[in-house]
Amino acid sequence: LRNYETAAMMFRERLILVKNTDIGRAWLAATLGHTGEAEEAREIWRGLQQINPDFDFESRLSHLAFADPSHVTNVLEGLTKAGVQI
Repeated sequence: LRNYETAAMMFRERLILVKNTDIGRAWLAATLGHTGEAEEAREIWRGLQQINPDFDFESRLSHLAFADPSHVTNVLEGLTKAGVQI
């Protein structure tokens, strides 16, 4: 829905509840890219890589069902805006 501020808040809460989540960190990093918080997004991504050095976001995305394929593009654009190398 592109409500990035609300999404960022929810993903931050997820990290509190599920400390070792790699996918939660990926979603948060992408969201932060859209909100212009690139440095925090990269910090979150570094944390993801520490938790799971073999994390492959594109592979993970390919296993998820999206009602609208443009949502995948939107997530990847958020990571690009953040300067995250996937």
